[in-house]
Amino acid sequence: MARPRSFDIDAVVGSARDTFWRLGYDGAAISDLEDATGLSRSSLYQAFGSKEQLFRAALARYIRDVIDPLLAPMEAPDAGPPAIDGFFSRLIELFRGDELAGRYGCLWVNSIVDLNRRLPAPVDARSDEYWRRINQAFSNALENSPLDRPELLPVAQRAGLLAGSTLGCWLVVRIDAGRAEILCDSVLAEFRAWRDAAGA
Repeated sequence: MARPRSFDIDAVVGSARDTFWRLGYDGAAISDLEDATGLSRSSLYQAFGSKEQLFRAALARYIRDVIDPLLAPMEAPDAGPPAIDGFFSRLIELFRGDELAGRYGCLWVNSIVDLNRRLPAPVDARSDEYWRRINQAFSNALENSPLDRPELLPVAQRAGLLAGSTLGCWLVVRIDAGRAEILCDSVLAEFRAWRDAAGA
């Protein structure tokens, strides 16, 4: 009969998430994960099977805790221009007020960049899902709104521009949070110019 776990699995995944966020997948050694979680190597392997599986759990936790709340307003059926405005405003708040996001950027984006450099990648960073989801969120908020007008770029192109700008913001914050805030402000100003031009 298996012994019951004497630790909080959710707390362990949260600690591992923050370690991968700070150090990256390759930079986070098993010893770092042991220190962060308070578990031995054998306990980590017994609970998760491998470093790769622990990373997958940590990335899923990050998406649930950070990305889902950011994208949810734009993914809502009744989303419109205010949801996009709110998204970039919340990014700026994260860069200013969240220690990890303001210094290390986005765990999901970082993992895509770091792991996709090596093929085959050591672990799936869900890069296709990231790009598809963020494009769909912007498209959803742009479609069937006053911003869907023939004199503006097609929705798909504007969604891609906003998605690419978001990726840029997440990468720039790793270099300089102040510059990332300025970039977000610039994207927000451009979006508001689209909105004003459409009378939205």
